[in-house]
Amino acid sequence: MSTLPSCRLAFAGLLAAAALAGGCGREERDAPVAAGPATPPAPASATDPQGRPTLASAPAGSAEAAARALAAANDAPELPQPVYALDGSANPLAARLCEALHTLPARRRAACSERKSLGYLVTGDCTAMLSAALAQGALKLSESSVTACENAMSEAYAGCDWMGPLPASVPTACDGILSGGLSAGRTCRSALECSPGLACRGLAPTTPGVCAPPAHRGHACQTGIDPLAALTRQHSAAHTHPECEGYCAHHRCQDATAANAPCRTNLECGPTAHCAAGACTEDPAAPNCPNGGC
Repeated sequence: MSTLPSCRLAFAGLLAAAALAGGCGREERDAPVAAGPATPPAPASATDPQGRPTLASAPAGSAEAAARALAAANDAPELPQPVYALDGSANPLAARLCEALHTLPARRRAACSERKSLGYLVTGDCTAMLSAALAQGALKLSESSVTACENAMSEAYAGCDWMGPLPASVPTACDGILSGGLSAGRTCRSALECSPGLACRGLAPTTPGVCAPPAHRGHACQTGIDPLAALTRQHSAAHTHPECEGYCAHHRCQDATAANAPCRTNLECGPTAHCAAGACTEDPAAPNCPNGGC
């Protein structure tokens, strides 16, 4: 009696076993076959819940391909995860702040340009990440500071005189409103979580860092991105949480430019000074160079 239907069922249902055993055995060839048509196996998914290949992804009848797919599934690394879990509930203060920082300018630009589309917005990413940071208790954000930021953004984007190729500067009422208190040596997911004067060394979008004091000349710097500081537009973090005792250039810490010496950016002057009229100064009354550059 023919054994072909039985072998096909065994090969389709146990592809990995067929790849290792080399097909049906003698006992199966001698086994009787039940009368009537065979029931086809249920279709299998080509990937598992993590997106890794399964045996069903191999071409039909290819034991070698099935073995490769199984080996790839077992060896596939886990996908990297962001430093903040982004699946929690939205914090109302976080939502308001991110709306003011991202959606409000987009709406004003669309209105001034007479466009219907707001373009791509990161308001949702900002809200999710800031909400996660606040939920972990590593950051503090007050309602009064959010209200002051909302008012300042509305004033800054009133009318259309602010329109230009570059976005308008973030008002001072919105910058520096997130405060952290982690001490040196504590694990951090953003420099904003650390106490003032400490950076989050070793931080990357999928790798937490460690709160640490500014590094000496020659130390590596700016090797990763601080997603939370970027999304919340906390530009002052470069001064309040400096990576270097001086400043960072070409991913290496450099000595700060001396007072009254020529400068081109605020960062060159170090964390205690800024660039005004092309020279470093510690005078707080001296106006900063526009957008941090002279």
